[in-house]
Amino acid sequence: IDVMKALLVLGMVYCHILQFFMDLGKQPLADHVTQYINVVTFSGFVFVFGYTGYMTYLSKSFKAIYMKLGINTMKMLFAFYLSGTAFRVLVDHRKLTAGVIRNIVLLKDIPGWSEFIISFALFLLLTLIFYYPLKKGVEYRIPYLVVTALLLLTTFIPYEHVPTKQLGLIVGSTLFASFPVVQYLPFFLIGIYFKRYGVRASLRTLLGGAALSSIGLVYMGMHAWQIPGRFPPTIYFLLLAAFPLMIYHAIGQLVEEKDWHWHGFALLGGNTMVYLLLSNMMIFALAGARAFIRFDWTSTLLVYVGIMGTITYLVKMCHPGHKTINGRQSMNPHGQSQESWWGRDV
Repeated sequence: IDVMKALLVLGMVYCHILQFFMDLGKQPLADHVTQYINVVTFSGFVFVFGYTGYMTYLSKSFKAIYMKLGINTMKMLFAFYLSGTAFRVLVDHRKLTAGVIRNIVLLKDIPGWSEFIISFALFLLLTLIFYYPLKKGVEYRIPYLVVTALLLLTTFIPYEHVPTKQLGLIVGSTLFASFPVVQYLPFFLIGIYFKRYGVRASLRTLLGGAALSSIGLVYMGMHAWQIPGRFPPTIYFLLLAAFPLMIYHAIGQLVEEKDWHWHGFALLGGNTMVYLLLSNMMIFALAGARAFIRFDWTSTLLVYVGIMGTITYLVKMCHPGHKTINGRQSMNPHGQSQESWWGRDV
């Protein structure tokens, strides 16, 4: 699963850089790249949440994990506060006032490029609150999969009638860009299912993913090949991610089977949120002075390499003992497995 997380992190950071520092209206290829990353990335992270969450939390007793899960939820919430505040101050050039901070803390203001972090926090909170239904429900395979499929129908709710941003974080809204928990919940549940039953990448999973994604492609073909609605998400947008995610899953399995273990997979997989949060902060800082940044492929690649290299250096400084054992497990200086804030597959 580290490989999958690494691919998702690499894609998300580069997508954010392209969105900030390249004129996508004049660069069709860059626009297509960002559209693809937009389709697959958040859904992929939610799948990973479910996959690693089952082993880290749901496979253990509630007594053993509730404190850790609660602390990790608070960490993720704090990461949202940091990212959101940085966006308002560095990108929007607002003064750091009590009102700005209060609105972000109370979730009345959901700043751009930080929406995914608060959604991550809500998925952790969901795991904490619905620990027993999730743990017991996955044991009933057919009903569990039926419920998972039916949740896709929540994309047809009248989003325009959702009155607040706080509720919009849960069920979606037209008031702001968000990644609503309920609509993305099927990916979370499928991640749990894959880990619980040890689902391996196969022709069956690839064909299943392709069949689901084809529904979204048919919709695109009927609408001048425009990407289906993302904010709030439509069922067609969500289904587009199915096949790419099964490809990522298969790549991860192939790397494992062939023993092609690269240190970078463990580094990115074990510090996913660190990369996403710090890259946001760096991008926002650069965006405040982006008149000095050239809007072309070379400059965006240089910014990308610089940001990822800087974060990697910082991670290694903070965890000098970070390494892989047999290429599989990230270790801290005390010999304990490194964990991202929602847990990792060790």
